[in-house]
Amino acid sequence: MVFTFSEPQDARRWFPCWDEPYDKATLEFKINVPYGYEVAANGNLVAKNEYPQDSTVFIFYESHPIATYLIAFATYTFHDILYDYFQDKPLYYYVIDEANKMVAETLKPFHREVMEFFSKKFGEYPFSKYGVVSVFDFPGGMEHQTITFVNPGWWKDTVSYRFAEAGFVHELAHQWFGDLVTPYDWKEIWLNEGFASYCEVIWFEYKYGKEKAIQHIKTFKNYFFSVDSTLLYPIFDPRDSYFNSQRFLQIIYKKGAIILHMLRNIVGDSIFFLSMRDYLNSHSYGNVSINDFISSFEKNYNNSLFWFFEEWLTRSDYPTFHIYDTTYAVGTNLYETEIKIKQKFPPYTLPLEISFFYGGNVYKRKVWIDDTLENYKFLTAYIPDSLVYDPDEILLAKFIKEPVPSYKGIAKSLFITNKGNKVSINFETNKKSYIEIGIYDCTGRKVRTLIRDNFNTGRHEILWQGTHSGGRHVGSGNYFIILEASKERIIKKFLYIK
Repeated sequence: MVFTFSEPQDARRWFPCWDEPYDKATLEFKINVPYGYEVAANGNLVAKNEYPQDSTVFIFYESHPIATYLIAFATYTFHDILYDYFQDKPLYYYVIDEANKMVAETLKPFHREVMEFFSKKFGEYPFSKYGVVSVFDFPGGMEHQTITFVNPGWWKDTVSYRFAEAGFVHELAHQWFGDLVTPYDWKEIWLNEGFASYCEVIWFEYKYGKEKAIQHIKTFKNYFFSVDSTLLYPIFDPRDSYFNSQRFLQIIYKKGAIILHMLRNIVGDSIFFLSMRDYLNSHSYGNVSINDFISSFEKNYNNSLFWFFEEWLTRSDYPTFHIYDTTYAVGTNLYETEIKIKQKFPPYTLPLEISFFYGGNVYKRKVWIDDTLENYKFLTAYIPDSLVYDPDEILLAKFIKEPVPSYKGIAKSLFITNKGNKVSINFETNKKSYIEIGIYDCTGRKVRTLIRDNFNTGRHEILWQGTHSGGRHVGSGNYFIILEASKERIIKKFLYIK
């Protein structure tokens, strides 16, 4: 058997090309093989010229633009080639043995169903055919445009395709995410792999229900958390050397999928899938960047999502929430549950769902977290049996339950508001105190110290003119106020808009 594998930049090793994902072109293949061999390749087979006892010449043509790393062929004396159709698009299955053939028979209705599902979610299947080829010594699956290569092990279950169902879904999803729209360069590879990985979740949710989807997301999280936190890197701009490492799989694939899951939770299903279709339709058969994706979402969400993408695409860490919760009586058959949530600086901003369990019932509450220390109070007519944080496994975060501390602070009620190009900082002290207030950017670097002074008991206002300590004006974006009084520290996040 002879086959090719070019991702990310090995196409240049077997044909002359400018081997970058932004360089798309149409493709014609002419492949001369020994007589008796078959060829699987991109696009439609437009001619097969046989010369018995000598050779066969196969000619394929792919009319849609294709990136060099997606160009591929495989040739072998295949055990059999099975055929089917999705609508008017032919489906091909190149199998190497009888076991593969048995599984391929179950793949026919499966692929038709998945293609129908994705066509409704994202738009019609974008190419003229789809095929699956079994190739030896292959690392897994590869989504070559119109023709996916997979390891024979994916077909080992002679009863059905279920052993590698997620893999077959993942590679098919790439025909939309990666092949129809392709990143300009490898810095934005998560636009391929994170999206195809999340399509596994979407499929499981549709086919088997919400619990199966939650379990799949939980598996992604466990893979991601298995990576040493000191070795993590941002999902945007992974280094070339990472492409073949286990970290690349856990960060780009798994974290990428969970980012989309969190985004869907924020904007809602209807806007999420509308934005995905808009993203694909606006850039069909071309190249995309993360900004193209963000633009489609912000247009349909009708609001900025800068705060979300800035954190999850450019930071390498993830939030760990320390939870302090307690319930106490405040009246006859009336109870107050106080929940304090603490995270490190700079904090993440995200919505958190909390489930209150009582007497076999569950009552859900949603809160927004955007500071290093949050305090929430809920009134109920019962003492909860238990509290569960993020019950649907939405967030890429860890939750640690802690004992409730007793503490009385000096400063309280810290509020920040924009006033034109200025920021108003309002706070209250319950006794005379020496207070220092500083401004920090989203990476935690100090922008300037606003004030160091003694303040009497009462309410106070400080104005920030939007400048560095040297007097230069800062740009719009996320910033933090840190107020320190004695051993107390209060941190607030805010969006500065010029």
